[in-house]
Amino acid sequence: FIPEYLNDSIKVFADNELNNLALSIKPDAPAGISVNGDTILVADFYNHRIILQVGNTVRVIGRKGHGTGELFYPTDVQLVNGLIFVADAYNNRVQVFDLNGNSKKIIGSKDSINVATGMTVSDNNLFVADFFNNRVLIYNLKGKLLNILKEHFDHPSDIFVAGNKLFAANYGNNSIAIFTLN
Repeated sequence: FIPEYLNDSIKVFADNELNNLALSIKPDAPAGISVNGDTILVADFYNHRIILQVGNTVRVIGRKGHGTGELFYPTDVQLVNGLIFVADAYNNRVQVFDLNGNSKKIIGSKDSINVATGMTVSDNNLFVADFFNNRVLIYNLKGKLLNILKEHFDHPSDIFVAGNKLFAANYGNNSIAIFTLN
């Protein structure tokens, strides 16, 4: 699944074919996507919302703003254990919603994040790319800050964790920083 920010579409690459993903609501600059079975979540950047599509049923989560339940340019989204984690970029935080769109938790709002561009959730932790502060923040799933990685980042834009490896895409110098997690 490839969100095409500039084309307002999402491509699906499968069986050596590239096709468009059929969504009931058209996003404006899809920035991130999460797919789990027939559940599709899209970070709809310029509409300040998350599109949640389950089969043929569509729900919109969030609205433009800076308060609880509101989003300001969401850049990433991930569904984990029935909770929707959203990198709420220019609110400088991660917001967590349930599948009904209720805000359950705000993470990172007191940690001086300067644009939360990407994030990933592992079994136990939340990793947040802090773009302008050139760092990655690591939280437990309750929102407690556990660690801050500061070395080898140049405007990290996204994060991926596989096993004990953390991969961070550095927008500033077109590189990937790789860390071994303890």
